[in-house]
Amino acid sequence: AWQGHIQPVYHFGTPFNMVVYLVGAMSFVAIQTGLLLVHQLLLIADLRSEAERDPLTGLLNRHALASRLPASLRGWALVAVDIDHFKQINDSYGHAAGDRVLMFVGELLQRHLREGNMAVRMGGEEFAVLLQDMHGPAALAVAERLRTDLQRLAPQRTGMAITASLGLAMASEGADFAQLWRQADAALYAAKALGRNRVEWGPQAGATP
Repeated sequence: AWQGHIQPVYHFGTPFNMVVYLVGAMSFVAIQTGLLLVHQLLLIADLRSEAERDPLTGLLNRHALASRLPASLRGWALVAVDIDHFKQINDSYGHAAGDRVLMFVGELLQRHLREGNMAVRMGGEEFAVLLQDMHGPAALAVAERLRTDLQRLAPQRTGMAITASLGLAMASEGADFAQLWRQADAALYAAKALGRNRVEWGPQAGATP
């Protein structure tokens, strides 16, 4: 009978196991590199999201809005929202109370959004809500619901009675955001002049007289 020594296949010195070892080591390096890349991509996504969001309310900021606006705003509605007497809230209850009010308004606006719509903190106590594929009466109903829900829910959510004035503008062909915002802002100030805590509807932005 043959008495030769049989080399175990698992012995480290065999070519087969050297290959297995090298493949395993390379796979480990590849997995680690892949995980690192995924981590870096997630970090970049988080940083981008933070850069696009208002840190207090979580809404989009003006910079993010500029990058997300469609080429044409035809068929869009813009609701400008301004918290009534906000300076008095800060002066009477402090900035922490004012921040609670802003966070509450941001949360309320987010809850009323449907897919494709946008809510933006424009600055201070002023917000914008962009409604896609919405005709005038439907947009007016959304704005009125925002106003009433804000007034109804504010006492239990902030401990204070809060109201807001809102201005609505509808975009026609060729209107850009600046035009639409001016129309909505003018309607908002009309609402304030007429006693606050109401919605006013301005002329169609981009329409010729």
